[in-house]
Amino acid sequence: MDQETRASDSTQVRRYPAARSAGWFWLILIALLCFAIAGASLLAAQASGSFIGALAMILSAAVLVILGLMTLLLSGWSRTVRYELSPERLVLFCGPIRYNVLLADVKRVSKQDLRMSIWSSTRFPGFALGNVPCGGIGNVVMCSTRSLKGIILIETGTRKYGITPVDEESFLADLTDYLEAS
Repeated sequence: MDQETRASDSTQVRRYPAARSAGWFWLILIALLCFAIAGASLLAAQASGSFIGALAMILSAAVLVILGLMTLLLSGWSRTVRYELSPERLVLFCGPIRYNVLLADVKRVSKQDLRMSIWSSTRFPGFALGNVPCGGIGNVVMCSTRSLKGIILIETGTRKYGITPVDEESFLADLTDYLEAS
C-alpha cells in the first residue's frame, strides 16, 4: 500500500494496489488456446468439401479470435486493479472500468471465501471482474485479483463488492475509520 497518507490530511485520497496474482498469465493462456482452436478451425475450413461447412468453420474461427483478443485485453487490465479510498467514497479501478461505492451506503464489511456458482461470469484463476454470481450470497461486483478466497466483501443497501487489496489490514483500518467518522 502507498502509506504516504496514512496519518495525514483526511481529505486526501488513499491508494491501495490489489494483491499480486498470476491472473494475467491464465488469461494469456486462455487467449492462446482460443487462437490455436481458431487456427484449427481455419485448417478444417480449408479441408472442408462443402461451402456451408467451410463457412461455419470460418465464422467459429472469427468468434474465437475475437474472444482471444478480448481475453488478452483483460490480461492487461488485470495488472491495473487498484482501489482509492477517501472519506466519501471507495473507487475500484480495473483498466478503464470504475465502480464508485459511497461510504454512506456501506452497511457491512467482512472478509470471506466465496463459493463458485454454475453461472458464467468474468471470473478466472487470479482475476474476477464485473457482476459475478456467487453461491449462497448472490451477485457480487468483483474488481479483484482473486476470484474466491480471502475476498473483502463490502455490502451496501443495493450491491455487494468484492476486492483484494495487498495491504488488507491498513485498508480495513482506514475504511473503518472513515465509516465510524460518517
